[in-house]
Parts: sequence; structure tokens; C-alpha cells
Amino acid sequence: MMTKLALRTTLLFVVLGGAAQALDVGQVAPPLDSLSSLNTTDGKGVDLEDYRGRVVLIDFWATWCGPCKAAMPHMVELYEKFKDKGLAVIAQTDKSSHDLPAFIKEYKMEFVVSVGEKVFSPAYGVQGIPHAFLLDTTGKVLWEGHSAGVEASQIERALKAVTPEGLLATKGFPTFKEPAKDKSVKKMQDDMAKGSVGQAMKELEKLAAGEGAAKEEAAASLELSQKWLSGKRQRVEDQFAEGQAYEAAEDLAALMKTMSGHPTVGPELEKLKKEILASKDYTVGKSFHKLQADLKSKPASVKRASYQKFAATYPDGYYGELAKQLAK
Repeated sequence: MMTKLALRTTLLFVVLGGAAQALDVGQVAPPLDSLSSLNTTDGKGVDLEDYRGRVVLIDFWATWCGPCKAAMPHMVELYEKFKDKGLAVIAQTDKSSHDLPAFIKEYKMEFVVSVGEKVFSPAYGVQGIPHAFLLDTTGKVLWEGHSAGVEASQIERALKAVTPEGLLATKGFPTFKEPAKDKSVKKMQDDMAKGSVGQAMKELEKLAAGEGAAKEEAAASLELSQKWLSGKRQRVEDQFAEGQAYEAAEDLAALMKTMSGHPTVGPELEKLKKEILASKDYTVGKSFHKLQADLKSKPASVKRASYQKFAATYPDGYYGELAKQLAK
């Protein structure tokens, strides 16, 4: 763990941002300002939706920030300890960070590094760096503060919600420890990793039902992808059962997109979608998320009063309880 001297050093931070408030605990983290990335296969911007099912630690930092450098070994340590249990770390910086490849090599950063326009993110209320946000498996903020302050025990508690299926996906899609030897099966695996799961599963079903060398590998790949799909669907159903209908609908929409092209799964998911959208919990959840968006730049006193009013209007259910917590 960090030495006392290192911890005292990292408690300093650089303040350059405007007067914006950080996200509240319980809020769903907004999209990252991400234009490109390092330590990824495609170098494209980071989409948090790809990390649903995992616990995510976002660290806002820059190469020129002394306290950020002091805190970075702590991020590396946490990642190494929990990466195989479902933790994803995203180091968010901007174009002011120079010589990123050299910095990444020096500090042994194996996690994703995202590059956006502004490291002082208005959407996240980041005024000083380093500043970290710990997100649960559904994308909600569990904790926020100085990057040196996130504790292993907090991550361990959050990781209890990660399912075995969640560990199959590094970017929200099925991944395979070893690529298939058969070229046809390997192509389907690659297509899944890019997000085309439904179409690839349809082709794997044909290969698994046929004869030849591809049959066994296709069956194994199909079994894993079916487990992934089952886990994703179960997570949506659990959210819906717990009253989190709005989040369930959002996750289901993403799942339906990636399962496009499959002849039977699509219609099944469509039935679930209609049930969720017709529920009272979805209507209340939609209102709650609109309220959160409207309050993003409002002072704390206005937020508390608005959440109190919402809780009084909807005293029961998941969103009413969350509003009560945010009103404190």
C-alpha cells in the first residue's frame, strides 16, 4: 500500500476548473468526453456503456499534474489487485498531457487511458485533479473524491455484484481466452468482440449443428456466448424486479442492439421491452433522470429541495428512496 509520505503528497491537488459540483452518489455517470484511447485494441473513444456489468474506477488526471503522478501508483496497485475480479480502470486526461506512451510505460499503466477535450469535466463536476469516481456494475456513482482516497475495501464490496458472465466481457461483449483454430469460428468470435453478437451466434448455431472440424469449437463458443446473453438478460430482469425500470430499459436497448440479426432472441427481448416501458416504475424513473439532468449545474440547496419534492410525490419505490437519500 501507499507510504505515509506518498499519501501526504497525493492529498494535494491541482485546481483549475470552474465552479461545478461533482456528481452525487447514486447518479448514473454521464458519457465521458473521450475522443481516443490508449491500451485499447482500436484506439477509439471510450464508451462507458461497454463496461456495464463491471465495477469502473475513473481517474481524471494529467501528465503535468504532480499530485496525479503521486497518486498513479495507487491506481496501478488497485487495478493489478482487482482486474481479474471485475474492476476496470479508466484514466481520463486531455490533449494537454504530452508524451502519453512514455508516461504509460514509466508508470506501468496497463489499464485504459482515455483522451478528451477537457480533463476538468463539467459533466462530472471536476474542478481539481486528480479526481476519481467509483461506479457500480450499473454505472451509478458509489464514491467520488481524491484519487488517493479510494480504498480497496470499497472496491471489494462493489465487486460482489459482478457476475461470472460479467467477467466474460472486457468491453461489454463476449470475449474468449483462446481464439478458435477454425477460421470460421474465429471470425464469429472476432465479430462478437466488435459487438455483433446476435448475427455471430446465428452463424455459430449453424456450425455447431453441422459436421467437420468447426463443430466442436463452434459449440464451445456458442455455449459461452449463451451464458453471456443469459447473464445480460438476467441483469435486466433483476433491475426491473428491484424497481430500476429506467436503467433496465437502457441496458435492454443496448442488449437488443448487439443481438440484432438473431431470429429468436430479438422477439423475446422485444416482449420484455414492452413490459418494462409500460410499467409505472419506468415512468417514474424517466422523470427522476430528467430531474437529475436539470439539476446538474444547480446549487446544493436547490438539489436538496427538488429531491425532497420528488420523494414526496413518489414516496415508494426505488426512485423515491433514492431521492430521499439525495435530499439529505
